[in-house]
Amino acid sequence: MSRWQQVLKTALNVRPGEGQALSLLVFRSFFAGLFYVFFETAASALFLSTFDVESLPYVYIATAAVATAIGLLYARCERLLTPSRLMQGTLGFVLASVLGLTLTYFLAPGRWLFAALMVWKDVLWMLVAMEFWGLAGCLFNVRQGKRLFAVAASGALVAGLMGGFMVAGIVKIASIGGLLVASTSAAALTFAIGIHLTRRFSQRLSLAEEDPAEASTPESLLSMLRRPYLQLFFGITVISLFAYYVLDYAFYESVEARIPGEAELAIFFGYFYAFTNLVSLLASGLLSGRLLTRFGVGMTLSVVPCVLFLGASMASGAALLGLPALLFFWFLVATKLWHEVLREAFEEPTLRILYQPLRARERLAVQAKRELIVEPIGAGVCGVLLLLVTSLLSANAMHLLIALLPLCAVWVLLSGRLREAYVRMLTTTLSKRRMERASAAPLDATSRSILERGLKSPQPAEAIYCFHLLEEMGHPRLNEFFLEALGHGREDVRLYALEQVEHR
Repeated sequence: MSRWQQVLKTALNVRPGEGQALSLLVFRSFFAGLFYVFFETAASALFLSTFDVESLPYVYIATAAVATAIGLLYARCERLLTPSRLMQGTLGFVLASVLGLTLTYFLAPGRWLFAALMVWKDVLWMLVAMEFWGLAGCLFNVRQGKRLFAVAASGALVAGLMGGFMVAGIVKIASIGGLLVASTSAAALTFAIGIHLTRRFSQRLSLAEEDPAEASTPESLLSMLRRPYLQLFFGITVISLFAYYVLDYAFYESVEARIPGEAELAIFFGYFYAFTNLVSLLASGLLSGRLLTRFGVGMTLSVVPCVLFLGASMASGAALLGLPALLFFWFLVATKLWHEVLREAFEEPTLRILYQPLRARERLAVQAKRELIVEPIGAGVCGVLLLLVTSLLSANAMHLLIALLPLCAVWVLLSGRLREAYVRMLTTTLSKRRMERASAAPLDATSRSILERGLKSPQPAEAIYCFHLLEEMGHPRLNEFFLEALGHGREDVRLYALEQVEHR
């Protein structure tokens, strides 16, 4: 192994036997990100240069319907196919759809195709993400995933950065069709690496295939909605989706009014995605984990609505005060950029933590209901509401940004209530010693505080259980806690701490 490879492995905390699988996953993530940024840029430019922005709500509604159907079909295939077959089939379907749409663009372009591209772009990313995280979960166990999943997924951010800057050159040489060809080529490489991964590590995937499923009756969505914790969890999910689509509509409306022509639109979107991925890469690497660990779920849940409130206030204020339209445009662009960045760096990691108090089987069921039913339905309802307010009330970008302000206030309020519910759930889970010791979620400040208090529990089993969890999570003050436990009031805990001190 060369010296630079050793330095890189040390910096990324890669251990023996992990390098090859991680490298292939990073390349897989990179080419998937590259194909998606080209496809999304082409779809957005073609749509806005052909349709009025008032047509966007129809796209949101259609996307919700298609995503729900595809998600339910995927869930059914998941029960019928082995993991390797499912992953290969998913990537094959993605490649075939991108290739088919590209050929159709050259052979029979039309308005219907440009609308289909806009609908399909979000469905593509949903499929690619499900395949990627399913594959990563088979290749690495949970403890490895804590170290390596962020590294594996960083390839997509790097690809978005590089691909965004490449858009202008591709458009100047080969117009929008060149972006679709480049997207198809990157999708083909994604497919090839995915096939190689499933074959190269077929033994690890076969172990996942042999895991027996727990026999239990699946909980319905209505039953989940009777639980206060999940009511708040799903409520935050829907509000976040509403804010995303409202801001998305306002952003596209302003871009359409400011930038004419499909080539100019493609170049603008390319640079926008490049800068978004650059900031996301820095924020995810430098801020996300540190702030989540230090401040916990309560603060990180409120970051996105607070920043969105600030950006929407500045942009709408500029319009209401009659300031130059260009200032309103760039305030809106900056708000959209930071919203995309913070969703990636803070909201997504925090939402993964919120599954932590649930049992493993519950966690999978809640995740499936949230991603395959709640999110698509929420997107569809938002599309219908946008259609009503833009067509009947003639709402424009400024009106939508003003409407975001009370929505963000409700979002912050529910975030505080969800944080309190999370603490209660986590405390109950720990007291019953049901929490998964191999939880994939990172250790945030809230759960860390609860575990630290549990070390002083008068119940020896609970105190020792908390020690086990902190050890699994790699708490930096673990040795100090063992020394403090030598003075615990219960002999069993003192004996356990003494054994650990001796062992260490």
